[in-house]
Amino acid sequence: MMKKLTFALVSAFVLFAFASCDKENDLVSAAKISVDPTTLTFDVSGGAKTVSLTATRDWTVSVNGTGVTVTPESGSGSNDPQTITINAEKNDGKTRTAVVTFSCGNNLEATVNVTVTGALGNQMAIEDVYKTTAGTVVETSGLVVGVSTRSFIISDETGYLMVYRGDEATEAGVEIGDEVTVKGPVALYGKLIQIDEPTSVIPTASGQAVSYPKTPTVIDADNISTFDITEVSYIQMTGIYASSVDSKDPNTIHHNITIAGTSVKGSIAYPVVSFGLDELEGHEITVTGFFAGGDNEYYKNILAVDVEDNGKPQVESTTIDQVIAAETNSMVSTSGTVMAICQKGFIIADETGAIYIYEKDKMPGVKIGNKVEVSGTKNVYNSGHQIESPTVTVTDSDETVPSYDNFTDLTTSEAFNDYSITKPELVKVTGVMDNGRYVDVDGGELRVSMTYTIDNYDAMNGKTVTVLGYTTNYLLDEKTKEPYAWAIVVVSVESEPYIEVNSKSVSASETSATIEVSSNVEWTVSREGSADWVTSFTESGSNNGNIELDFSANESQDARIATFKISGGGVEKTFTLTQQKSGVITISMDSFSAVSGNIDENISYTTAKEEGTTAPAVNDGQIRLYQSNTGGKGGSITITAKEGYTINSVTIGSGMETTVVYVVDAGTESDEEDIKENGTLEVSGISATSVKFYCMGADKTHRLYVNYLNISYVKNE
Repeated sequence: MMKKLTFALVSAFVLFAFASCDKENDLVSAAKISVDPTTLTFDVSGGAKTVSLTATRDWTVSVNGTGVTVTPESGSGSNDPQTITINAEKNDGKTRTAVVTFSCGNNLEATVNVTVTGALGNQMAIEDVYKTTAGTVVETSGLVVGVSTRSFIISDETGYLMVYRGDEATEAGVEIGDEVTVKGPVALYGKLIQIDEPTSVIPTASGQAVSYPKTPTVIDADNISTFDITEVSYIQMTGIYASSVDSKDPNTIHHNITIAGTSVKGSIAYPVVSFGLDELEGHEITVTGFFAGGDNEYYKNILAVDVEDNGKPQVESTTIDQVIAAETNSMVSTSGTVMAICQKGFIIADETGAIYIYEKDKMPGVKIGNKVEVSGTKNVYNSGHQIESPTVTVTDSDETVPSYDNFTDLTTSEAFNDYSITKPELVKVTGVMDNGRYVDVDGGELRVSMTYTIDNYDAMNGKTVTVLGYTTNYLLDEKTKEPYAWAIVVVSVESEPYIEVNSKSVSASETSATIEVSSNVEWTVSREGSADWVTSFTESGSNNGNIELDFSANESQDARIATFKISGGGVEKTFTLTQQKSGVITISMDSFSAVSGNIDENISYTTAKEEGTTAPAVNDGQIRLYQSNTGGKGGSITITAKEGYTINSVTIGSGMETTVVYVVDAGTESDEEDIKENGTLEVSGISATSVKFYCMGADKTHRLYVNYLNISYVKNE
C-alpha cells in the first residue's frame, strides 16, 4: 500500500513538473512583445490612458520625453495581455511628444508614441524639434540667449535651438532677452538640426532676464573631436585667435581659435562687432557660447556670447628643430634665414633645420636672405610641419642668397620613391614639367607639385627639368584621401635650353609693338632679309623678356612682313612681324568688353554656346571656346560684316595648338584646319559676309584660346 501511494505521489510530481516545463518551454519558444494601441493623444488637461501589453519575457519600460509616466514600470513575462497605464501631466505650454518603449528578452521592443496637446497650440518643444526630419516645417518659441550676424539661439525648458537667417543675412534681427515665436523648415547643418531661413520670427516680449548654465562644457584637445554635435549645447573654448579671409569668398572672414594639442580648431560663427576681435589677433581668448555646427575633422563652430581676452602669450624663442618637436597647435617662436618664397608663405632655416611659414592670404613681405623672427601656431598639415597665423619681424634685411649645397638628391626614381616627408627638407628632383606646376619623375610613384609658385613655368611644359626646393606636405586625393603628390617651395628650376616666342600682327596705323619672350638662356635677335620699315628692335636679352619694335605706318595697299631670328643656348627660332595694309583691322582680345558687340564700325561679332559646351568666356585677354562634352563642335565666334562690306580674310592668333572648324557664310560646307605651331590660322581668299569658327577635338577637355583677330574687309563696289 505504501509503495502504491509513493508511486502515485511521484507520478503526480512528474506530471506537474512536465506541465511546468511545457509552460516555460512555451514562453521560451514564443519570445515576443507587442503593444496596442501604438499611439496616444492627450488634450491640454492630460490624464491617464491604458494600453494592452503582451510580453513573454520579463519587461521594463523607458520614456523619452517630459511630462509622461508609466504604471507599472516593469513586469513578468506572460502569454496573457497586461493592462498598462500611461499618465500625461497637464500641459500649459507647447505641444509635447514622448516615446514610451517597452523592452524584453533579446532586445525585443514595442513603442507607443505619445502626444500631449499644449495650451500654445501647434508650437513644439525644442527637444521635439530635434526629433523631426529635414524639410519639416515647425513652429516653436523661446528666449533669445545668443546672437550672431546670421543666426540666433533660443531656449525653452527642454533645450537650445539655432535659427539660421540665411547666407545673405547681416544681422540676427533679434536681441538677447527677446521672447520670440519662430516658424520655418528644419534643416541639417552637418549633423546639427536647426531652423533654416524661417518664414516668420515674431517677438512677443523683450528685455527678459537671461541666465546661462554655471558650468559650460569645456572643449579642449581631449574632447573636441568627440563631443555631441547633434544638438546645441553651452560650451567654452580657449585658444589663440586668428582671423583669415575665405579663399573662395573674399567677403567672408573666418574667426579661428587654435586649441593647444589638437589639429581641430574652434571657429567663432559670424561674431557681432561688439566683441572687438580686430584688437585680439594673436591673443589667447576664452570664448563662451553655444555649439553652432561643424562635424568635419577640421573645425567646430561656436556662437559666442562672451569673449575674454587673456592677453598675448609670451613665448620663449627656440630652435627650428624644437619647433618641429613642439605640440600641435601650441604657440611657438623661432628665428632663421629666409631660404625660399611662394605666394602663400616662405621657408626659414637655422643650423638645426627648416620650417614652412604659412601666410595663407597674402604674399610674404620678406626677401630671400632676410633674417627674421617668427611667432605663431605650430601645426602639422598632411605630414608637413608649419607655423600658422605668424607674426614676422625682419631683424636683418640682408638679401645675400644663401647656400643651397646641403640638399637630399632624389634625381633617381629609386631615391625618389624611398623618400617620405617627415619635416621640411631641401631636395633635388628631376622629371618632366606638366601644366607649369607638376614634375613627373620617370618611374615615380607620386608627383611633385611646385606649390604657389611666384614665377610662371608654363614655357617649360613637356621639358625635362631639375627642381631644387623645400618639401612641405603631401597632397591628398579628395575621395581616397591617399597621397598623389608632395609639395615643395621652389628654390630654382633648371631646364634644357629653350626659347619660346610668337609672331605678331599689327594694323597699318600702328608704329610700335612688343613681343614677349619666354626663355632660360641669354638670347640675341637679328633681322632676316630686307625689312627697312622696321627702324629699331631689341637685339639681346636673357631669360623671360620683351622684344620692343619700332616701325613706320603702312600707307601702301599691301601687307608687309619682317622676319627675325632669335637664338641662344643652341636654340634658334624664327618669328615675324606682320603689318596689315590699309583697310585691315587687328583686334586685340583686351579690347573686348563683352562676349558680343561691334569691334569696328563695319565689323561685329557674336559668340555662342553650343549644345553640351561651356559658354565662351572673355578673360585674361582671351576669348575661350570650350569643346562639347561629346567630342563634337564647341562654342563659336561669328565675324559679320556690315551690309555693303565683304570679308576677305580672318587670321586667328592662339596660344595653343588645336583643331578649328570654320564655316564661310553659314549654310555652306565646313572646312577644318589645325592651328599652326606658331599659333595662327588664316582663312584667306574668301569673299563672305560672315565667317564662323568652332574649336574641335578628340575629347571634352579641348579648348581654343583666341588671343587676337586680324580681319581684312573691303567695301563692295
